[in-house]
Amino acid sequence: MQADLSYGSEPEDEGLRSALDDAALPALRGALYPPEIVRQIAPVVSDWLGTRCKAQLLEHRLVRHKPGRRCVIYYVLDAGRRIGIYAKMRARGPDRRTQKLLGALERAGLDHARGSRIGVPRAVGVVPELGLTLQSECPGVVPTQRMEHPDAIRVMEQVAEALATLHHASVSTSRTHTMDDELEILRSGLSRVADDLPHRRKRIDAVLAECERVARGVEPSMRCGLHRDFHPDQILVDGDRMSLLDLDLYAVGDPALDVGNFSAHLTELSIRCHGRPDRFADLERRFEARYRTLFPAVSLHAIRVYRTLTLARHIRLSTVIAGRSGSTDALLDHCERELANGMC
Repeated sequence: MQADLSYGSEPEDEGLRSALDDAALPALRGALYPPEIVRQIAPVVSDWLGTRCKAQLLEHRLVRHKPGRRCVIYYVLDAGRRIGIYAKMRARGPDRRTQKLLGALERAGLDHARGSRIGVPRAVGVVPELGLTLQSECPGVVPTQRMEHPDAIRVMEQVAEALATLHHASVSTSRTHTMDDELEILRSGLSRVADDLPHRRKRIDAVLAECERVARGVEPSMRCGLHRDFHPDQILVDGDRMSLLDLDLYAVGDPALDVGNFSAHLTELSIRCHGRPDRFADLERRFEARYRTLFPAVSLHAIRVYRTLTLARHIRLSTVIAGRSGSTDALLDHCERELANGMC
């Protein structure tokens, strides 16, 4: 969605027009208006770079919009060199917490500028008037673009190494996430699916009940800082370097959650794109095996439980994310089989 707006104009793109009408994000129009970008955002970027060169706007676009909640904007500026910046806007105001977290993770060693293979986007600054937090662009491609390549196994092992690095860093935070929290998210999602698909209610209720049963048997082997939404779109691969993205949900909890969540996303992708759950099974195994060589204290059983809970949560996601409705029944079938077979 490209935007180059004057305050009196309206875009032709329907998605962009809808975003600009979002009453929860009243500053969005200004954040997409070139004169405002130059006035408010360019100086923050120049200060961050430590240059007197006034940053010039080259391009900008709305990347993602979640109605009533948040959006992401991408800017390209020239401040003596070309630089990409991602800006996040939330209905509840700038996310200063994540900006501080990125700095803390850099100091803990996740810093490409100091030679680390594993890094995070750099916190560029905050634009309070527009409600924006700015982060630097990271180079690379998401792992899903490498899954059909000969080096796919090595990429999955690198992803495991990146996740283990984040867990070992374990930067402190007051936010926690427990199994009860995870189950509450699942209950909320599946209850909505059951309301929307009453002919599936009995099966959905049975899957939820079984998920709650197996979850009760999980005791966290340890606690550390978690990504909390770790999946293939949250990491960029650039040769031997990896960048971890979107740490907005970072919390302290059981590291098995992140591992199981990532594996479940590979299974969901296999079901949705290949009509079978095991297309990427070997990649899942190699990812988990490499992670557990680096973090052997993490329970494989707990990983399996969190993986199953994530797959069950995808039943709900398949009904609300565009283009996924065709996989709802297949996900329900697979969750029933996994739970019946002891999540093998």
